[in-house]
Amino acid sequence: MKPLRKAFSLIEVVIAIAVVAGGLTVMLALLPSLVRNSEDAADVHTALRLPDAVHVALKGEMRGDFASFANGIQASGLDLVAEKDGSNVRRDDASDNPVRSRHFLIEVRGFDSGELAYNAGDAVLVMRVKVSWPYRVLSGGTLLPAVEAKDRQSITFNLALNP
Repeated sequence: MKPLRKAFSLIEVVIAIAVVAGGLTVMLALLPSLVRNSEDAADVHTALRLPDAVHVALKGEMRGDFASFANGIQASGLDLVAEKDGSNVRRDDASDNPVRSRHFLIEVRGFDSGELAYNAGDAVLVMRVKVSWPYRVLSGGTLLPAVEAKDRQSITFNLALNP
């Protein structure tokens, strides 16, 4: 006698297909949030790499005149921007040609009072730097309006600059 081979019934096949389809649907539904979380983590990582680039940009802005640069930072601060990959840290002005992304807004401010405040003749300027994102995104060659500050993520760090 031949041994009987048992096959899957139609009900078992339908249930298996439904379970696989349900699992795929859940995975596809979660995919956008996973991609968004991954992008947010990449932006945080990029923002944490910005202090060196900001330091170099500030040294370039100083142009050898430390005292007047320090007084300008104390009086009105300085706004810089950077692209999404953290490159090209520059002043936030309208003279970009061609128009480039301004993903990160970098707000540089001096301390108004206390031991970290700059006094004329000091050999070091200590600044508070706030990096927030997304600021202004490039879409189809057009720079979109600035994202409201309350809708941006941010980190803050201190930076010291000397002549």
